Amino acid sequence: MSKRALSITLGIILSTGLLWLALREADLSGVASALTNLNLPILGLCGAALALSIYLRSVRWRLICNRSGEEHKLFFRATSLGYFANLVLPLRAGELVRTVALARLTSSRFSVVFASTVIDRLLDLTVAVIMAGFVYLHLPLFSLAEPLIIMAILLVAIVVVFVVYLKAPERIPSRYISPLRERLRKSGYRELWRETRMEIIRITSNRVGLTIGALLLIILAVDYLVIFFLIRSFDLLLPWMAPLTLWVFLSLGSALPSAPGYIGIYQLAAVWSLKNYSVDASTAVAVATILQLTLVVVATLCAGRGAWSLAAKALRQQRS
Repeated sequence: MSKRALSITLGIILSTGLLWLALREADLSGVASALTNLNLPILGLCGAALALSIYLRSVRWRLICNRSGEEHKLFFRATSLGYFANLVLPLRAGELVRTVALARLTSSRFSVVFASTVIDRLLDLTVAVIMAGFVYLHLPLFSLAEPLIIMAILLVAIVVVFVVYLKAPERIPSRYISPLRERLRKSGYRELWRETRMEIIRITSNRVGLTIGALLLIILAVDYLVIFFLIRSFDLLLPWMAPLTLWVFLSLGSALPSAPGYIGIYQLAAVWSLKNYSVDASTAVAVATILQLTLVVVATLCAGRGAWSLAAKALRQQRS
């Protein structure tokens, strides 16, 4: 089996397994019924909030890189391309795409941009973990038992694969990981660590750290609105904790290496989180699917022509 075929096969297996877990209690007729009641004007507000979230993340990234507002358009384009790439490529390849894109657009060293990307992702993950702890205190333990067990299994599997990859990378063929490993090797791991450490020291030693902290709270609020409007577009009247719970499950789930578009991960995250608020699995699957479609539309519009060229390039690689 070729490297390309193996990569596609692994993606299909991952998506199929997660979708099976999500669809165990759902049915297609129930999903279709939920979609027919979709409130499009409210969904439009969800899309607008999502676009604002992407914009604010590009502002945060620019502040981390210590660049002027005159270059913000470049950061917004790179951020949007990263979002779009995560929807069409597996293994969260969008992180590599946005890093390379920004390095080229701003004529910056890869090590400097990569360090800012690492910090940017760590900030998102930190907020997600803190909010996960908050949600955990408000939900009964038994409702989280199955998600925690499966997440633990996935994390162990990822760690094992990562260790094997470090010891013998040729045993895990991946054209999406190899370019990153090659760039890291060329840039020098010590230089990457030095750049990351210097950026963290700079951020925490002046007022830009306070600005980034304020942006974290604003982005969290906007992300909450994204999920709030998404749920309301299905005419669901749920407690205020429901959007935050769904956001936490989506954020932690999307942090895992996945098939393109987080297929299966979003559906399972929606089923797990919304069942705590008496939402049936069919409706939860519909909610996750509409979120994915909204992401595709918004990311495409934000990235502009770059998104279409990236999609065409991905298709050519799959066919070649």
